[in-house]
This record gives sequence, C-alpha cells and structure tokens, in this order.
Amino acid sequence: MTRIEVSRSGGFAGLTRTWSVEVSSTEAEERWLPLLEKVEGSGLEDPQRDRYVYHIAIGYREVTVAESAVEGPWKELVEWVKGASSSQRGKESGEAPD
Repeated sequence: MTRIEVSRSGGFAGLTRTWSVEVSSTEAEERWLPLLEKVEGSGLEDPQRDRYVYHIAIGYREVTVAESAVEGPWKELVEWVKGASSSQRGKESGEAPD
C-alpha cells in the first residue's frame, strides 16, 4: 500500500488542512506518480499572496503546487483524496457519509 497525502495551506487565514488515503502500490505507480514526474523541473508558478498552496506526497515523493495550477489531473487527485479521506473518517467514527 502507498499513502497519498494532500495538505492545503495558506489562504487569508493561513490555516493548514490535511487529507490522506491509502492506495495499492500499483495504482500509485500507474496513475498518480506520473503526475509528480511531469512536475519535476517544470517550474510551477510561484504561489500568490492569500492563495492556497497544495503539498502533495505520494509515498516518499512529494511536490508543492500553487492553487492556480491545481487543474486537470491535479484537481482530480486533490478532490479524490479529499473525498476518500472524508468517507474513510466517517466509516471509522460510525458517522454517515456526507
């Protein structure tokens, strides 16, 4: 299993929020790790004042992405991890999912 963790920090209040989910090593290698490889050396734009910054870790590899660059596959990954993390938390605590 491979852990995917998404942390969002910054914004007006400067708060940090973290979501995580476990996926199979195969899914991580085939679906999500290629995103990190595309980013390395691509010079993602600098974060803007009062905007969020996303720190995304897949296993031992990680990248920081400005909010304005979270689109396409990045947005899919962030939204998927947030949703999966919320539903896992609900199951563990016995709460009904949103």
